[in-house]
Amino acid sequence: MQLKIVIIGNSAAGLSAAETIRHFDVNAEVTIITDEIHSPYLRCLIPEVLAGTKSLSDLSYKSHDFYDKHNITLLKGKRAKAVSPDSKKVLLEDGHEVSYDRLLIATGARPLPGRIKNDHIGNIFPLRTYDQALAAAKVTSGVKEAVVIGAGLIGLSAAVALRRKGLNVTVVETESHLLISQLDYQGAAIVKEELSREGIRFVFGTRPRAFVPCSGSNLVSALALDNGKEIPAEVAIVSTGVRPNVELVENAGGKVRTGIVVNDFFQTSIEDVYAAGDCIEIEDAASGQLLPSGLWPLAVEQGRFAAYNILGKRRSYPQPLVRMNSTQFGNIPVISLGLINSSSSDESFEELNHRVYRRLFFRDNILVGCILLGDVNGAGVYTYLIKRKIPVENLKHKLIRGVISIAEIMKLR
Repeated sequence: MQLKIVIIGNSAAGLSAAETIRHFDVNAEVTIITDEIHSPYLRCLIPEVLAGTKSLSDLSYKSHDFYDKHNITLLKGKRAKAVSPDSKKVLLEDGHEVSYDRLLIATGARPLPGRIKNDHIGNIFPLRTYDQALAAAKVTSGVKEAVVIGAGLIGLSAAVALRRKGLNVTVVETESHLLISQLDYQGAAIVKEELSREGIRFVFGTRPRAFVPCSGSNLVSALALDNGKEIPAEVAIVSTGVRPNVELVENAGGKVRTGIVVNDFFQTSIEDVYAAGDCIEIEDAASGQLLPSGLWPLAVEQGRFAAYNILGKRRSYPQPLVRMNSTQFGNIPVISLGLINSSSSDESFEELNHRVYRRLFFRDNILVGCILLGDVNGAGVYTYLIKRKIPVENLKHKLIRGVISIAEIMKLR
């Protein structure tokens, strides 16, 4: 019998699943539903659209004939409204229904609302989709003052993009330093110094209170802070995190927490419904905690494993390292892995040499996290040790100096 497989989501997890399914089963009927109208694109490059240095074609990573070549039906610009587990149908907003034997939810995540007064006025943008970046880019061509709310990876990338377009940029962060989820205070200070050299200003430890509209128009002119100050802002980027899109599973009676709950085979609590990518939560190899899965490489992996299991090739997904980031600001490469705060470890070692900073975190003689700035050599070794939880009692100082050999690591197994 020809298997009907429906995938909701046309990005990393969904496409990875579709390709894997087609590789193993040339006869299955595969349908992808997406509310996007564009070809698949790399979300990590969206700030480049804001900067004006890349177009949609630069971000696209699948050929125009990808769907025809893989015999995949693409329902583009269609929003899935609900899932009916009893009838095994996906209900679309336009009233159409799509039947399935197996369903994969790969709906990703959406920006968290900034909860700032007057956030409905003009020239205020999140930065999650190509269309949002393009709309913001068009506005920036005629203004001089910009504010970015949130000093995470996307917020900082947006700040760099705006600054390189010649705007005066201020980043507002409620926490004590930037990249609060990736760096400690010392590492963050080095990145801040690098970005400050580019002319980006920072305000820490205060909350945005309200956007101030222009007199006589419905466009933003400033951002009012809790401390009473106002920052000029003719355009604002709000980057305060994302929220997994769990509603299709939740409204169908499936189990969700922060993300959709899945087992090791990416099955949800609803029969024949699977989920993968940014919409789920997964057990982190470093902490053992259930965390939202928000990394592109993990989404690709998860889509592949979900496909195996959808096809009955039962394969358990190995615990991933959910906290894993690699980026670069100016001339400083940055890698952050695993648990990077003192409360999650009983011991840490750090080394600071000019603009090179390395800090390793240990718990019970096991490496649980690391921060690397300036010199990221050894990141692969650290990743291996963190994921496999190998005791390294006698090698800690070698690890912090980055002089440990693969042969020494292999002896620890």
